Amino acid sequence: MRKLNHKIKNNFGYEFIYTPDHPNSNGKGFFAVHRLIVEGVIGRYLKKTEVVHHFDEIPGNNKKDNLVACENENYHRIIHQRLRAYKSCGHANWKKCYICKEYDAPSKIKTPAGRNRSGFHPECRKNFYRKRAKENGIDPEISKKMWSQDGRRPGFKNGVYYNRHSKKWIGIN
Repeated sequence: MRKLNHKIKNNFGYEFIYTPDHPNSNGKGFFAVHRLIVEGVIGRYLKKTEVVHHFDEIPGNNKKDNLVACENENYHRIIHQRLRAYKSCGHANWKKCYICKEYDAPSKIKTPAGRNRSGFHPECRKNFYRKRAKENGIDPEISKKMWSQDGRRPGFKNGVYYNRHSKKWIGIN
């Protein structure tokens, strides 16, 4: 950190000010300027779990109209995810296929239950696993039969699954 009078700036561009009396200042008495500004606007101390987002994504721009308080890190992550989608395709609610890296309408992207990542196009996933099957010496016709229409990967249900540890397809006759 570089020291500028009683202000310092860290390597990421965030400014800190020397305020040893602030209850959330660090061990050396410094506190983030953007958090201090938001606290002044909302009239209370921010909780440690609350995150401040810079609209223009410039850490040194601490103007009031550039800052927004997020209730937690997950909400802040969603803001960035939607911002990336909007910049990429013009639609903040569209999802990204993690295979082809293209954004598409949420109705066309399938998201695995219980997973905290982008979803996939069913056709992209089919092609991905067919390519993997071919690389492992499995006949593409057999691979094609393994896939159900909804794009789910093979499982015990249809008698075939891919063991990622042994890197082999199990259950093919």
